[in-house]
Amino acid sequence: MNTLVIGGAGYIGSHVVLALLEAGHRVRVFDNLSTGREENLQQEAEFFRGDIMDPAGLQAAMEEPFGAATGGEQAAGGRGAGAAAAGPTGAGAAGSAGSAGNSRTSAQHSGAPAAGATPAGGRGAEDGGTGTQAVIHLAALKAAGESMEKPGEYARQNIMGTVNILEAMAAAGTKLMVFSSSAAVYGNPEYLPIDEEHPAEPENFYGFTKLEIERILAWYLRLKGIRYAALRYFNAAGYDPAGRITGLERQPQNLLPVIMECAAGRRREVQIFGNDYDTPDGTGVRDYVHVSDLAAAHLSALELIAGSGPQAAGSGVGNRPQAAGSRPESDGETSPGTLANPSDAGRSAGEGETESLTLNLGSGKGFSVMEVLEAARRISGRPIPARVTGRRPGDPAKLMAASARAREILGWSPRCSDLDTLVETTWRVYKAANPAGSG
Repeated sequence: MNTLVIGGAGYIGSHVVLALLEAGHRVRVFDNLSTGREENLQQEAEFFRGDIMDPAGLQAAMEEPFGAATGGEQAAGGRGAGAAAAGPTGAGAAGSAGSAGNSRTSAQHSGAPAAGATPAGGRGAEDGGTGTQAVIHLAALKAAGESMEKPGEYARQNIMGTVNILEAMAAAGTKLMVFSSSAAVYGNPEYLPIDEEHPAEPENFYGFTKLEIERILAWYLRLKGIRYAALRYFNAAGYDPAGRITGLERQPQNLLPVIMECAAGRRREVQIFGNDYDTPDGTGVRDYVHVSDLAAAHLSALELIAGSGPQAAGSGVGNRPQAAGSRPESDGETSPGTLANPSDAGRSAGEGETESLTLNLGSGKGFSVMEVLEAARRISGRPIPARVTGRRPGDPAKLMAASARAREILGWSPRCSDLDTLVETTWRVYKAANPAGSG
């Protein structure tokens, strides 16, 4: 399948690209490299340098036949560069295809599909020479605190950027999207573990944008026939166990990369935000899922909505995004902005086809800040100084996911999300990038 990965040079996006290539799909990355890394690009994937705020550049990347790349740098799709929208540098939930300032949109093809590569199901021959058949959308501004200070930027980049993508898909006749959503749509937990039935009441504007995008996807399914899977991540961590992704996150805010920056000598200390929670050691507990496990879920979700996944036939009732503060409906009737019967996994379009899917992705296990810190000290052999500060407003004591639905519908289960693998694979990359770091 010809798949456009928007934000595919970023942390999660680059791992998704690997999973797609390993499964034999043709891959094109669309990214402005504002937070993505050029070293994360794979030689077997085409690369278009572009901006989701530039509709013309998106359209060109969507419609350019796959396999037409000949190398070098040219305007997006070879059709002339469109001016990118002015604005701040984008930050990706998994990539960086947000606004890139006033630079012109361009495409740099970093290689043709690998010789002899055939997409899963023997789709290679017929896919060559055609445009985008599916989109995996991972580009977004993602800092929760910043979103409360700059809601306009987040609305433009996350919501309007997604509308630009959907409009380009509709014009190109592309009917499949896997969307990088977030557990931030839930807000503070009313119960644990959090399942897909949990009320969606975001506590920050970032989470609101993700929930709003899910609702927009439901409308584009209804109006334009674009099938989608919305994957609600909990805490992504770790790096490719085979060491093929080496680009470090820029200005990380999540716990594990912050700890590793300290271990590698890139920052002075780790701040622990509160040690008086109702948890075994007093520090906050979070659900961490390995990024390679997330990538595998993207692949399975794509194949499901394409009609070739493990449970391609849906359950017959729509699984729509839940309206904030609402409870699940139970009468089998759905409309955009509501969630169907929680026992239903996805909306079925017919035999062998699933129109929509909304799933949690987490390990189902929780590790405290101190557990992660002590594991990092043990594995790295570095002291990793830490200092306890006050709690951050809105931080719950525990957050853990219920991912039984993803296991049932996708046949997915985390294989690399044990604590030692999360820490070891991350430390390997940070140590290699900072061999002289003293911690």
